[in-house]
Amino acid sequence: MKELIESMLDPISSKRPTTKNILENESIKICLKIQEDKEKIPSSIGPIPPVAIFDQPNKVHQDESKIIKLCDKGSFIAFNPKISNGIVRFEGKQIQV
Repeated sequence: MKELIESMLDPISSKRPTTKNILENESIKICLKIQEDKEKIPSSIGPIPPVAIFDQPNKVHQDESKIIKLCDKGSFIAFNPKISNGIVRFEGKQIQV
């Protein structure tokens, strides 16, 4: 690979490798194969809507994307699947009933 790069930088253009010579280099073939394999993999599986799991379902429930709490005491909420990366936004609003 070093020789290939050095030959590509030759000040005399006639001594530089052709595109065909570059693409026939084993290191370049490996890099191209890796890139082709990466392009075959979908870039994203898309968002997975989390399902809330409540410790007291009689006091807290989920209505679409809203989590509705029916009492003043604390509650524990877990999510399935576990949120391990990305951006998550939680917004709270207290409504008197």
